[in-house]
Amino acid sequence: MPVLLFKTEFADPPPWKAALQQNMPDLEVRLWPDIGDARDIEYALVWKPPADLFDALPNLKVIFSLGAGLDHLLNGVRLPAGVPVVRMQDTALTEGMSEYTVYMALRHLRNMAVYEQQQNTRQWRQHLPQLRASEVRAGVLGMGVIGSAVAGSLATMGFDVAGWSRTPKDVAAVQSFHAEDQLERFLARSDILVCVLPLTKATHGIINAANMRKLPRGAYIINIGRGEHLVEQDLLESLAQGHLTGARWTCSRSNRYPMTTRSGRIRGLR
Repeated sequence: MPVLLFKTEFADPPPWKAALQQNMPDLEVRLWPDIGDARDIEYALVWKPPADLFDALPNLKVIFSLGAGLDHLLNGVRLPAGVPVVRMQDTALTEGMSEYTVYMALRHLRNMAVYEQQQNTRQWRQHLPQLRASEVRAGVLGMGVIGSAVAGSLATMGFDVAGWSRTPKDVAAVQSFHAEDQLERFLARSDILVCVLPLTKATHGIINAANMRKLPRGAYIINIGRGEHLVEQDLLESLAQGHLTGARWTCSRSNRYPMTTRSGRIRGLR
């Protein structure tokens, strides 16, 4: 009987074990740290494992990431040579991130934060200038499975969409930019910048002061990647200087901000 080791910090392991064994009755699931005889374990389904976890598993054949990102395995964890790593692809996750991005882009397009503030203070003013989606250029950093879906959803809503990735991508109605030498041109045409990059050494801090300055004045940032993609102090300074009109990000890399969606505006965060 094949044996799988399950290790995670964000989920309740027993329901996962029950679901796995219900769907794969010939699979034995062991919950870390009760691994039994380590020589039995051929598969590991993990999220943020200890750095030395795999050292004790001599017969490991495959490592499954309990999530779309692999940064929790690539930063400090000792991976055994020759053992493939498989990441999760979840249709519901892809749909949810696409819907969230479209929602935030439309909120920005229609100035909903300003209207909500007026409503809360019981003010009524003339309508703010309105643009059509086709007049707004959206740029998606990262064109993997999720990024391509996000870009396609924005294009369906009528935005003028481009994507940037390491290699050329072919997504309907989305202009493709690729490689480092095309990043500046991509940023220069991104009125709304969406970050969906994986977190690697190359992408750590990619939304920094230098790259923010390459965005058009008045640009808006939506970061649905990792907190470490974004340099928070640079963002706050860019907002205060008026180069950016706002930002939304779903996670933070410091303790200064809770791990919730935030909106950055010229006069602070709200």
